[in-house]
Amino acid sequence: MVRTYKSKTERSSLDEERIKTAVSEITLKVLSITKVAEKDGIKPATLQHRVEKFRIASKENQSSSFNLYGSKYTVAQVFTAEKEKLFSEYLLACSKMHFGFSLQQFSTLAYEYAEYLGCRFGIQDNGNRNQELSPRKPENTSAARSFAFNKTAVAKFSLIILSV
Repeated sequence: MVRTYKSKTERSSLDEERIKTAVSEITLKVLSITKVAEKDGIKPATLQHRVEKFRIASKENQSSSFNLYGSKYTVAQVFTAEKEKLFSEYLLACSKMHFGFSLQQFSTLAYEYAEYLGCRFGIQDNGNRNQELSPRKPENTSAARSFAFNKTAVAKFSLIILSV
């Protein structure tokens, strides 16, 4: 089974700015859906779905129907981009302190973080968005080795080497 599918066509590449202007033209009743679809080269069904989403979001007093996660493909994403960045920075900081997480611990921590934030949690594919994170079995590191390599010890060692 292929791990990452490579698309062979450019079918689904829509310009989001064109979609936003088209939706605003339709909601302001400047043009009909079919006229805007012909003018911008967008399928009428796509415009219909986007207009429905926009109207539902405006009824719920949201700022816009276009999600907070940055892309139209991230509808099922659990964390926003900012919260996901904070989470990955925390995991990297723990890793630098020689406290690694296994895959199960990583999933548990992500679930608890989502629960704390009040997000709906599902299985997420975090590996494709954050290439620097790769949860696996943590490396065994002794306490002496962990405490020995810190900034002050390395600076002291380099001063001794430079003086010789």
